[in-house]
Amino acid sequence: MHIPDLYRCNSYIEIELSQGVNTVKKVDFSSLVYASVYQYNTLAHRDKIIYTDNDELKIYGNRGILDPNSVSYYNLYINGVLQPKTNYQVQKGLLTLTTEDTPLEGSTIVLSFVMFTGKKNLCLNPDFMKCPMIQNQIPPPSELGKAFIMVPKVLSQYKDRICLRDFTVHIGPHGFSNISFKSGFIVDSTLQIEEIPSRPKFRRVGFSFRIPYEIVTDDNTTIEGYLPDINRDIIMYMPRDFDEFTPHIVVETNSKLLYADVETKGRLNLIIGVFIIIKSVERVTVQVPYFNLRWKYTLCIDFLDYICEKFKEGDCHPRDVLKAEHSLFNAYSEGDKRTFTNADQIPAYGSGSILDPVDVSYYNLYINGVLQPKTNYVLEENFLEIITMDIPLDGVPITLEFVKVKDRGGKVLKGETHLYNAYGHGHETYTDFDEIMVYGQNGILDPKETSFQHLFVNGVLQPEVNYTVEKGILRLATEDLPLRGSPISLQFVSLYK
Repeated sequence: MHIPDLYRCNSYIEIELSQGVNTVKKVDFSSLVYASVYQYNTLAHRDKIIYTDNDELKIYGNRGILDPNSVSYYNLYINGVLQPKTNYQVQKGLLTLTTEDTPLEGSTIVLSFVMFTGKKNLCLNPDFMKCPMIQNQIPPPSELGKAFIMVPKVLSQYKDRICLRDFTVHIGPHGFSNISFKSGFIVDSTLQIEEIPSRPKFRRVGFSFRIPYEIVTDDNTTIEGYLPDINRDIIMYMPRDFDEFTPHIVVETNSKLLYADVETKGRLNLIIGVFIIIKSVERVTVQVPYFNLRWKYTLCIDFLDYICEKFKEGDCHPRDVLKAEHSLFNAYSEGDKRTFTNADQIPAYGSGSILDPVDVSYYNLYINGVLQPKTNYVLEENFLEIITMDIPLDGVPITLEFVKVKDRGGKVLKGETHLYNAYGHGHETYTDFDEIMVYGQNGILDPKETSFQHLFVNGVLQPEVNYTVEKGILRLATEDLPLRGSPISLQFVSLYK
C-alpha cells in the first residue's frame, strides 16, 4: 500500500487571528520540571532511507541519534513538517525512513529528543560556534569553523638586564670572528617556589639559568660552551592557589656582545649584556577559528579493556527521565473545512485521535509545518476548529501533537505552552517589541522559568547553537539571517509537578 508522505510541502501558511490573545498564568516556579533537549540534524540524500551518527551535521551537535528508551519522547521533522511515527523508526545510532517516497535531495531532517527530569541536570552540547541558519533548504556549511585549543597563559612576567663582565674564553692561536647565543634555560633541579605568608598572592621564585653560546674563529673553527650561570631569587605575582598544580616558569633571553678583546696566548675577553624576561604560565582553553579540512581518522582501539566502556558509549542523560505518552492526529485540509474530528484521521498514519486537552500535559497544532498560536483554534475532545479568517489551502497537512507526562506515581503532570511570534526583519536581535500582537502580548519569557524552548524559523526547528534566549531578548547566532517576512516562532514549554 502506498503511504502518502507529508514532507512534500515546503511552503507555509500565514494565518491571521480573528479574536483573543494568549495569557500566561502566574505559577510557583519551584514546582517546575526541568528538561534537556538534543537535536540530531542531517540533510537528505537521494534514495537514502537509513541515517546514522556519521550523517550528523557536526556543526550543530555530535551526540548522534540517542537511544529512544532513554528519553521522554522524540519527534522527527522533515523539511519542517512533523512526521507521523509510521513514517520512521528510531534506534540508538540509527534512523530508518519507512515511506515509499524519500525526501528530496538536501531536505532538512531533524530528530528532536526531549528529556524531562525532576532535577536541573541538563546534559546539553556546549557548542558556541556560529552556524548557517537551517532553512527548508540548508546551504552547504561554511568551511570556516571554530575550535577549542590549549595554549599557555601568562600569569605574570618580569624583566631584567644583566651585564656579564670579564668573561674569558680560550680560542687558541686563531682570531675571533663572531659569537652567537641560544635561548637560555633553567638548570635542572634549581627551580624552587615558596609561599610568602605575608603576601598570599605572591611567591618566592628562585632558580639558575644557563645560556649556550657558539664562537666562530677566523678559520671557521667553532667553539661551544655556556655563559656563567645566572641566579635569580625574585618575588612573582601568582594569584591562584597551586597546591595541586605548579605553574611553569619560562625564561626568555636576548644576549648581545658589548665588547670583545683578544689577548696574547689566545685568551678572548668578552663583556656580554643579557636581557631577561621571566614568565609564570599555565595552560588554558581558547576558542579560535579554523578551516575544516574534513580529515578522516581511523577508529582508535584500546589495547586493554576499559572499565568505563559503558560510560563512554552511554547517552548523556539524567537517570530519572520521566517517560511521556506521545501521540499525533494527522489530517489534510479540504479548502473550505474548518472543523475536524477523529473521522478525519489519515488511516495510513495510524489510529491517532483528538484527545481531551484536559487529560494531557500539553499539545501543539501544526498547519503546513508551522506551529500555530492557540488563538488560531479551538480544541476539545474529538473536535478541532480553526477560527482564523483564512482557511488552510486544500491538501495542506494538519497535525495535532499531544504529550502526556506522568510522575513516578502515575499522575499526569500539567503543563502549558507559550508562543512568541515575529517576522524576520534582517537583524539578529528580536525583542518584545517585535512580537505580532494579534498572536499574543506576553513577549519573550525568561528561559530559567520554563522547562525548555524550541525555535522555529520558517517552520524549521532550529538547533540550540543557532540562538540564545534571555528574558525579553532573542538573539540569532548564525551567519545567515532569516529572510524578511519569514515566520519566527519561539515556543516555551513549562511542565509542573
